[in-house]
Amino acid sequence: MEANGDVLVTHDALGVDLRQALFGRVMPEFFALPLDVKRGLVSGAVNGDTVGTFAKNMMDLERTVVTMILESLGVREEHVDAHH
Repeated sequence: MEANGDVLVTHDALGVDLRQALFGRVMPEFFALPLDVKRGLVSGAVNGDTVGTFAKNMMDLERTVVTMILESLGVREEHVDAHH
């Protein structure tokens, strides 16, 4: 990360079934909707099992990666928790 500014993460947060449900069904259905219908679906919080599960898994993964980065920089645990 220090040399390239990025990392490659492999993780089960987006398993095969969830990935197929999201990208094989939910996303194509959503993008096929007319723009005015899409705008009417925005309600703030993420709703729906597939998208909600994806979002939760990605937030958990983000927390793990940020924690690993901060700890590798020598940030103490209480400060890592405060950051989150």
